[in-house]
Amino acid sequence: MQVFPAFDTHNPSLTNVCILARNWLASIPSWIILVMIILAVLGTASTAIVRLRSELQISSQQYQRTASEIEILRRDNALLGTEIRRMTNDPSTIESVARSRLGMVRPNDIVVPTESAEHSNLGMLSLAR
Repeated sequence: MQVFPAFDTHNPSLTNVCILARNWLASIPSWIILVMIILAVLGTASTAIVRLRSELQISSQQYQRTASEIEILRRDNALLGTEIRRMTNDPSTIESVARSRLGMVRPNDIVVPTESAEHSNLGMLSLAR
């Protein structure tokens, strides 16, 4: 562990440096220091404002995108609700779905297979009345 050497404040060379620094700072007018401080504050504030504006723009774009997605999902839900009501209440829709999705037929329908019986798929049947 190393110990830093203590500064000797009574050292004449250090005292001379401090005096020179004070004299140099005293030679700068106070209004220049004030202008430098104001410029630094303005630069920092403008940087913060630009960054916040870009974050606001990104956030508003995300909000608009999310709002449009929500509207699309609401329309899809309404369409699905309508389809569910039709499938549960409308006999012609129920029959159409049973024929197309489940491959069901009426007793008086004639079924004509369109491919070999071993590779049969209910969705590939041709129905004739």
